[in-house]
Amino acid sequence: PAVVGSVLAFGVMGFIGIRLEISAALITSIAIGIGTDFSIHYLGRLREFMPTSSSIDEALVKVSRSNGKAIVYDTASNVLGFAVLLLSGFLQIRTFGSLVSLTMIVMAAGTLMLIPALVAAIQPAYLYRQREKAEPAVTPDSVPAPMPALSPE
Repeated sequence: PAVVGSVLAFGVMGFIGIRLEISAALITSIAIGIGTDFSIHYLGRLREFMPTSSSIDEALVKVSRSNGKAIVYDTASNVLGFAVLLLSGFLQIRTFGSLVSLTMIVMAAGTLMLIPALVAAIQPAYLYRQREKAEPAVTPDSVPAPMPALSPE
């Protein structure tokens, strides 16, 4: 999703004649951050649902119903926040606001459509491994004995 969003944002910029400036170049870092965040949350939740699901399709539906909603709400609130920049009198700020909004929508759509399709087609092995239970960091045997109190001399 991050690559698709970045390519789309720069494609739109080229198509409508926006020059590559600092405000427009910031889109890439935002796109990669958003796309990575959405993907990590989606895949992390998918990994949690895999052991309790009868198939990968069932797990994908569960994730889309839980994290999918969160991604849509997150996207909507952020797009509305960046859409405020469209009211600016400064062209670069308006451009930045519109491109970030577009990129966020593409990232969300990519996460909700592209990742499930790729996971269903590729079926990565790490999704099928059950999480091994983490061993406690401290066990009763590993705790050192308390030091004797110092006596005043």
